[in-house]
Order: sequence, then structure tokens, then C-alpha cells
Amino acid sequence: MRTSLTVLHAGARAEDRGRRGAPRGARVQRALDLLDVRRALKVHIASLAAAGHGRAAISVMETALTTMRDAAEQGPDAIHDADVRFHEGLAAASGNQMLSFLIEAMEGPLHAGRMRSLRGHLARGGTVEDVIDQHARILERVKARDPAGAAAAMSDHLEQTARDLHAALMPEI
Repeated sequence: MRTSLTVLHAGARAEDRGRRGAPRGARVQRALDLLDVRRALKVHIASLAAAGHGRAAISVMETALTTMRDAAEQGPDAIHDADVRFHEGLAAASGNQMLSFLIEAMEGPLHAGRMRSLRGHLARGGTVEDVIDQHARILERVKARDPAGAAAAMSDHLEQTARDLHAALMPEI
């Protein structure tokens, strides 16, 4: 009986902690860990997409980029949705269904990180147009069938994202 109560009590504490959210340091670490995963996947995805993209995937990315430009005045959520479609199109262009699956599966955790990095970008004096231009450079290199250039453009984008994320998280560190 005592063991059962101990287990129930521990479970209740864990559930209560979950309602309050993770401790600040854990949230920061998760955001940085997710950025590392994004770097590992997305630079490779950009390279693969440039090496052998299909017209349909390019069309998805072009439409997403246009939507991002149109949504720039509407706020972060509208841009976020188009950003998601851009990266899903890029993953589809890679021709690797597992990479597409991973990008889609990461969408939930990515939302908070994208919102934080955009806030950090704006706080550092950047603009939404800067972010859109980064995506345009990636698309340009993919369309040019330049795997090294696409990988470099994605790497540059994620380095900017890292700086923005650090700026957004600084008050939390």
C-alpha cells in the first residue's frame, strides 16, 4: 500500500509539474537542442532538394514564399503557417519521404521555437522581410540545382535563427 501511495504521489507531482510547464532552464535547453536537430536535417534536406527537385515541390515553395510576403503585415502566425509550408515543400523536394515525415512530425515543437526566434529577430532590429529574403535565397539555390549553395543558404538561415533564438532566450538564461 505504501508503495502504491508513493507511486501515485510521484505521478501527481509529475502531472502538476507538467501543468506548470518545464523549468526555465529545461525550456531553453530544449529550444537549443531542437535547433541542433534542425541544422542536422534541414541543411541536408536543402542539398538533396537542389540535387533532384520536382516541379511540384518548387511550386509549393514558391507559393509559400509569396504567402509569406503577403502575410508580412498580418503578423507572426500568418508567416509561420507559410514558413511551415515552405519547409515541408523543401523536404518533399529532397525526394526522401523519411525526411518529409520527420519535418512534419517536428511541427508542434517547432512552432514555439519559430515564434521565439522571430521575436528575437525583431528585438535585434531585424525585419520580417529579412526572414523572407533568407527563404528566397534558399529557393533560388534549389531552383539553380546548386546543392552546395542551397546547403550554405540554409546554414546561413539557421545561423541567423540561432542568433535570434539566443536573443529571445537571453532574458530566460
